[in-house]
Amino acid sequence: MNIDSFGKLKSYGDFAERHSADRIGKAIPSYAKIWAEYVGNDGNQNALAMPGADEAAKQSRTKNWERLYTVFESLALCWEIEEELHQLHEIRSFKQYAQNLNLWIAFYSHLGRIHDMVKAIAGELKKPELLKPFAEYWKERHIVLHGPKVPMKWVHNAIAVPPLGEPPRHWNDKMVWSGLETQDIELIAEQVSKILRELEERLERCLAELRKRLPAEYGWKPVSWDTVVNKGAVFSSEEHGFSGVRRDG
Repeated sequence: MNIDSFGKLKSYGDFAERHSADRIGKAIPSYAKIWAEYVGNDGNQNALAMPGADEAAKQSRTKNWERLYTVFESLALCWEIEEELHQLHEIRSFKQYAQNLNLWIAFYSHLGRIHDMVKAIAGELKKPELLKPFAEYWKERHIVLHGPKVPMKWVHNAIAVPPLGEPPRHWNDKMVWSGLETQDIELIAEQVSKILRELEERLERCLAELRKRLPAEYGWKPVSWDTVVNKGAVFSSEEHGFSGVRRDG
């Protein structure tokens, strides 16, 4: 399919997609390809027409694209969290400490949301192998959000945390603080960056596979960009905002 996916995303994506277009191109290029080939944007947060597709195909596109957009949004917010954490070089007050912890906990919440969206798609496709690469993030998310506070250490006025998982050298939610024996700790910002690079690779492999499987399973057809291009549409942040965010009036 001969489409300039990244050019389309930069010009016609919503505000968040255009803001993140370069990073999408480097980390999860298959997202841009799925969007340009099977979704698009008419300027009012509506997907473009899929000529030749039946109603079931259109409904499946809506449902699965909203899930994929949610994956992108959580990843984009994780990128913002990563940037903020690396800017917090030292903690000198409780407010800075709270900011670190809030960002870190929000990061794991987004990992859980990404896992849940992939789970929903993989479940309907009956392809559990698509979810497997994200299982460990779900387990770590559970430890952070549903267990006792993860024990932390101060390192050069910054917070460091142990690896999460099975004992004895990892922390999990069945342990008490004194049971942690490991000296393997990482600064929060470094841990987040490490996880994100792994997550990006796994998401790209997943999205590349979904680019093949979703159209084949549901009968998706390439969208028609003519209705947008022929109108000479030039989208601005005032003309369209974020997917899932509607303007009144």
